[in-house]
Amino acid sequence: MVKQFVRSVTLLMALLGLATAVYFSAPATTTAETPFPPIPLRERVPVPSQISAVGKNVDSPTLAQAPNGQLMVSFNQWVAGNAENSDPYYSISANNGQTWTTPAPIATLANTKSITAITYDSNNVAHAVWSETQADTTKIFYANRQTGSWSAPLELASAPFASQGVDIVASRPGVVDVIWDIDYGPPTDGLVQHKRFTLSGGTWTGGTTLTVNDSFTTFGLVPAIAADSNGNLHAVWQGQFDAQIYYARLNVGASAWTQPSFLVSTDILSGKSYEPDVAVYNNTVYVGISYRQDGTIGTTFQSVFERHCGNATGATSCLAPTNWSAIRNISGSFLKVAEQDPFYIAPQFALMQAGQYR
Repeated sequence: MVKQFVRSVTLLMALLGLATAVYFSAPATTTAETPFPPIPLRERVPVPSQISAVGKNVDSPTLAQAPNGQLMVSFNQWVAGNAENSDPYYSISANNGQTWTTPAPIATLANTKSITAITYDSNNVAHAVWSETQADTTKIFYANRQTGSWSAPLELASAPFASQGVDIVASRPGVVDVIWDIDYGPPTDGLVQHKRFTLSGGTWTGGTTLTVNDSFTTFGLVPAIAADSNGNLHAVWQGQFDAQIYYARLNVGASAWTQPSFLVSTDILSGKSYEPDVAVYNNTVYVGISYRQDGTIGTTFQSVFERHCGNATGATSCLAPTNWSAIRNISGSFLKVAEQDPFYIAPQFALMQAGQYR
């Protein structure tokens, strides 16, 4: 099921120099039941301002900040009010989110649904990756914004079945890494794939598949990617059939990703873990996990958990689950999510700068 954050509510929580944005569908209720003590809120979230155009239906927002402080939000805007026909849009703020430009399309292609991710590189160039379903075929596209307008969409992959997640990171100056899941049908089913773009040469390399296809449990969905200070890549994803969270890394200079390892296996989250996100801060890899109490879809109690590995740049240190911290509840009491789409919580990390949450 594609992430859809329609009528979403945003809850921000502090986490050791990071902010975690948790998106969930209203209505939602809370209960005092929680397996771990929560991390308290550091400060109140400011009153939000509307970015999307009045009267326009949108969903699935993502946020990125450039080194020069510019902010960009991307989201799906429905065409003629139709959720099954949407385009990737963006808006920019040059004054720390006080005002935003009129939303404009990143691209307009005939499609039924888009999923978009954005990032900035060290030269303040914006990059976007998104999936679109066109005539029963899902395609992955990329574009960048170097001169005030977006480049023509470049197709990275195509498959007969849906994609449920894309992500992008500027891992080093002039280098962008893209990750996505895509379903080619049996026997491969959901694959997590990666490509690298070098801006100066305009070339793509990779096309690497991270998931291992010798077991159905390793088919992957909704991947997320982050880079540490040395340029090593860290990826996480949800198992397609087993509701486990997997982790792999690509070390600088290496030609292949490491074998996927369980990030959640024997603890409380086993078989009930969804929608992971990953971030690196102060040489520590953080992973946010959506925990579904009964492991089923629909009316259920959910919350967000976190665990971290304290040596991001070590070539093998984060490959063993025993080198990760104990799992912590960072969202507080369980939220009872309504039995409608969307019916799950999805955590997102963002770096806090000057004491402000993103």
